[in-house]
Amino acid sequence: MSDPRRPGRPPIDDAGVERVNLTVAANEYDKAASIARRDGVSVPEVIRRGLHRYLSDDPDPPQGN
Repeated sequence: MSDPRRPGRPPIDDAGVERVNLTVAANEYDKAASIARRDGVSVPEVIRRGLHRYLSDDPDPPQGN
């Protein structure tokens, strides 16, 4: 149950969840926002999906730029 005195999203009850803050280049954000609009999800959801895919499908990290 959310507290009416506290604005924003209610806290996640899952103790196994960690919050991550990150900074991305403007062009990366724009691409993520475009994908989010296309798929009808939020930018954080696009990032979560990408991270999940990266961690589960490709054991080798990408090599430098």
